[in-house]
Amino acid sequence: MPSPTDFNLSPYYDDYSEDKKFHRVLFRPAFSVQARELTQLQTIQQNQIERLSDHFFEKGTMVIPGEISYDLNYTAVKLTSFTGSATLSDFVGKTFKGSTSGVIGTIINSVTTENADPNTLYIKYQNAGTDNVSFSFTEETIDESGTDGVLVAGGFSAVVSATATGSAANVASGVYYINGFMVSVSQQTIILDKYTATPSYRVGLTVSESFIQSTDDNSLLDNAQGSSNVNAPGADRFKITLTLTKKALTAVDDANFVELLRLKEGILQNQVRTTEYAILEDTLARRTFDESGDYVVRNFDLDLREHIVDGDNRGIFTLAEGGQEILMAAGLAPGKAYVRGYEIETIGTTFLNINKARDFDTQNNFNTRFDVGNYVHVKNVYNAPDVNEDSGGVSTAFKNLQLFDVATSARGTVVTNGGNTVPEIGRAKSKGFHYLAGSASSFVFSSASLTNSIYRNFLFDIEMFTHLNMVTNTAFTNGEKVTGGTSSATGFVQNVTTETSETISGATAANPVVITATGHTLKEGQQVTIASVGGMTELNGNIYTVRNPGTNDFELYDTDGTTSINGSAFTSYTSGGAATHGVLVIAGITGTFLAGETVTGQTSTTAVAIQSDAVGFKGVRTCEFSATKSICQAGSPTHTSDTDLTSVYGEVSQLTGTVSIANSAVAMTGSGTAFQTELKVGDSIQFTTNAGTTLTRTVEAIISDTSITLSVAVGGSDVTSTVSCNRTRTKLTNSNKNTAIFKLPYSKIKTLKTTERGGLTDTNFTVRRQFVTSLSSGAATLTAGTDETFSSLEEADYTVSVTAAGSGSGTVGDILSLTGNNGDGDPIFVLGGTPAGITLRLDFGSAYANATIKVVATVSRGEGNSKTKTLNSNQQAPIASQTVIENGIIGLGKADVFVLNSVKMAADFTTDADTSDTDITSRFDLDTGQRDN
Repeated sequence: MPSPTDFNLSPYYDDYSEDKKFHRVLFRPAFSVQARELTQLQTIQQNQIERLSDHFFEKGTMVIPGEISYDLNYTAVKLTSFTGSATLSDFVGKTFKGSTSGVIGTIINSVTTENADPNTLYIKYQNAGTDNVSFSFTEETIDESGTDGVLVAGGFSAVVSATATGSAANVASGVYYINGFMVSVSQQTIILDKYTATPSYRVGLTVSESFIQSTDDNSLLDNAQGSSNVNAPGADRFKITLTLTKKALTAVDDANFVELLRLKEGILQNQVRTTEYAILEDTLARRTFDESGDYVVRNFDLDLREHIVDGDNRGIFTLAEGGQEILMAAGLAPGKAYVRGYEIETIGTTFLNINKARDFDTQNNFNTRFDVGNYVHVKNVYNAPDVNEDSGGVSTAFKNLQLFDVATSARGTVVTNGGNTVPEIGRAKSKGFHYLAGSASSFVFSSASLTNSIYRNFLFDIEMFTHLNMVTNTAFTNGEKVTGGTSSATGFVQNVTTETSETISGATAANPVVITATGHTLKEGQQVTIASVGGMTELNGNIYTVRNPGTNDFELYDTDGTTSINGSAFTSYTSGGAATHGVLVIAGITGTFLAGETVTGQTSTTAVAIQSDAVGFKGVRTCEFSATKSICQAGSPTHTSDTDLTSVYGEVSQLTGTVSIANSAVAMTGSGTAFQTELKVGDSIQFTTNAGTTLTRTVEAIISDTSITLSVAVGGSDVTSTVSCNRTRTKLTNSNKNTAIFKLPYSKIKTLKTTERGGLTDTNFTVRRQFVTSLSSGAATLTAGTDETFSSLEEADYTVSVTAAGSGSGTVGDILSLTGNNGDGDPIFVLGGTPAGITLRLDFGSAYANATIKVVATVSRGEGNSKTKTLNSNQQAPIASQTVIENGIIGLGKADVFVLNSVKMAADFTTDADTSDTDITSRFDLDTGQRDN
């Protein structure tokens, strides 16, 4: 913009008007030159220059660098007195040395006494003191010296009373575009804060315009004779002065002020560092945007903060500074970008005020689907599993289920681990169990004669085991950590581990050697160590592979599983001997164990080798859920069920090629088959005999891609020739839907609690509750909990098991139907109470007399309060057991841990650690105990 100074006043009378469109003054001969003509001539010319400059430069911009800078280490020296000059400013530029400290520095500025502040010098230190440590004056006398520390004779001196660190700003000499003129600025320094280094100011140039006459500056007098002529004053001058100035951050009087620098509490907020161009920059920006668009050079990191300071909430502004609870502050960190082609760069963090969301709507009776999966289909059910604690003696929610790779031998009988056979392959917990399909008879779904009703068991916390088949029966300690010698894999011993010694009562001197061991439990492919045999001592101390095991005998093969042991030349057997084998069951595995490596127990120091793989039998068997064939739960009564392996609910795949087997045989051959890749030991297979009978058998051993051994022989009339074969495995359905966290219908939810309901939730949801009750004359009434009602009748919503028969005709383990009437003609299922569903009457008729039943019921709950947690701080868990510590996993005895503050280690295991002991926190990772499934 043009200068705000009015030139159309006495005695100049510059009445130039843009409206007249004058661009030149045309002088004519014989006519005198008017002062106004000379003045307007300058104005016309100035306007042309200003218009051109406006095209190039923004108003107030730096044209020739006169950079602004600041110094937050502007060291102040307060004086008691000084000598050598009566003027303190004479000290500036001189070098001084501390008489005591020996520190050397140069004076760069001075301020005389002001109010309570003493005379002050500002210094830049050059050299450390005589101790090579001190780098500032102390309360001492300082004397003028050279930069080498040699004192100047008769030089200045001063007495220092104290030192401090102040702050200052400096502008270098340069040129700025001010009010249409290119104005020079001289190098200047101003003190921001005399004795503190956290200034908060806007620093810039104050523009002063004035008229200078010859009475103000005698250089304006006519010097035609080589000296100023007082009698020839000449023309006046128009002067623009730029003065470095500081203003408060809140100051708004900017009419004659150009801001160059902004500091807040010593932190740089803004600084002019480059020339700001005008229309020229618009052209460059347009071209930049056309070819490159918008882009970021350095990201502006976003930091969302509270607007008002409240304790340690990381707020930005105090209440006095205008902080408001309804606002949030978005801090944009320093960065650089090009927007529409214009360079945008920030130096300090910029905070923008954002209104918090305070308007809301209320949604009632909106359904949210809790879509949960991770279930397995089971049949042949005996008693429902316990899913909750109840009043009938079940005090543990979500009791463990045992997973087995064989079907149950009888309803209600839990599969057992024994000898060298460990069918238990994992464990899990049930979060729900309900009816899916099947017909009831006499309102019974599942009984000894009704085994095909299908139920869904919703599982979580599934942990599959790994079976390590060991070449001998050396025992490990339950729960101890074991480590693989080659793989360095680790795991923890489970209580289903077995160590077996089979008594040998005979051995044939034949090829292969046949061992007699009455009632042994060894399986095809397992490897044993034989010892203490009398007579045929050639067997002792060797490892052999068990082949073709019968009820009381088995054949010996080498560790490759295919080379028979030829005992034809062995000494005859006389007596005794034992074949030992172990199945080490582990969980919590890190890494992968390898067949043939030695496993060592951390506590017991037991070291035993894992057997090698032989005839499809793996030395290391990593159990998978698909191998599960039955699910059991200990208790009284127990729960047992078998997984459904049909194509409807299981996973059925047709094997490559065709298979054949002879009558009464266990050896199956294949044509074009790939047994070694498509099958695992323990898989179930189905095939149809030549007579049209469908058989199901279990794979006992895998000899090659075209040869397998079955666990049970086919019948005498079951010859099968070149037929297709299906592999059947258990299917865990919708395993991706296994979390207990579900999405609400809106992305932004304020609360599930309402004022109208006293802070309780206005949410209705259904849950499963477990009840145990004794019938009276075959009937019982259940009462729902607070704010709960029983759901209307759907067989899938209720599972009723008989847990004790009493004097009635009910059978323990049976699963009952609730549809229709009982044997007495009365309805089985009746909701009651006000509102309906507070009570549920179940009446199975007088035939059930005083039986005890377990009911897993679906109840609807509303207006419930949320769960609360109490934070217990600074809790301690002393661990004195060396075994526990060396296992590498230390249980804290807490289900929910928020943070681990520290782990301290005492000097020995007999002394409890305290806060003064060695901190080893960095050696541990905290498992908080939180799980989402």
